[in-house]
Amino acid sequence: MKEAELNALISLLDDSDPEVSDHVWEKLSSMGSQGIDRLEAAWEMQGDPVIQKKIEDLIYRINLDGVARDLLNWRKEGGKDLMEGWMLVTRTQFQDLNEKHYSELVNRLGHKVWLELQQQMDPVHMFRIINLVFFKSEGFKPNRKEVKLPENSLLNMVMDHHTGNAIGLSVLYLLICRKLDLPVSGIILPGYFVLHYIDHKSEYFIDVFNGGVLLTRDQWTAILKKYKIEEKPSYFKPTSNIYIILELISTLANDLRGMGKDHKADELDQLLKDIEIKFEP
Repeated sequence: MKEAELNALISLLDDSDPEVSDHVWEKLSSMGSQGIDRLEAAWEMQGDPVIQKKIEDLIYRINLDGVARDLLNWRKEGGKDLMEGWMLVTRTQFQDLNEKHYSELVNRLGHKVWLELQQQMDPVHMFRIINLVFFKSEGFKPNRKEVKLPENSLLNMVMDHHTGNAIGLSVLYLLICRKLDLPVSGIILPGYFVLHYIDHKSEYFIDVFNGGVLLTRDQWTAILKKYKIEEKPSYFKPTSNIYIILELISTLANDLRGMGKDHKADELDQLLKDIEIKFEP
């Protein structure tokens, strides 16, 4: 697309005729990710804040289209790599995410925990060591003051600020456990997220948001009853990586909507539809 055509189309983004604006949106969207740099340059040259907002929305949509394709491929391949899925979710908000950098940070954290562990350590002692490194040494903590902040669910923000919501902190903790080859999985609850450890001798539920406290099955059942949460089989068994990523997207959308960013939340709702998965935990 020539520069003159691009500028002409951009000037029509806020046209009062829906047919015109929809055609312009479709035409500009067809440039795909290759056109983002040109759109960003046009944004910098634009003096109309309304047009600038339209360009921002357009870039956001183009980025989401690319993430949707990558997520669909990730799902078709079985969603085996949870880290990859989390990076894709993070890319919905940070298209230039330095994936190598954050992968290295998570690997470094996993190695730091590994150095502190000993062979044939019982689960209680083992998780005590993991918690000491995760919460005390590294300083990860729940963001209780701004628990609905959208950034709480994103890989880069959790790693940079060492804080997050229940699912953000738990997914990071889960990644560390998997790097240590521990039999740990995630469990999705209404508005919450915990981890589950089970081997041939022991079973524990891990509440990462509350300091990594270990709960027996009886204690976990008692908590569900205390908060009047209807017991479901899914609250006691592993959740697949695919459903964890769906829950991350859903949580992010809800938190964006709570911040008044309805357009971005609607786009994420559409993203869930685009990857053709109905979320039924």
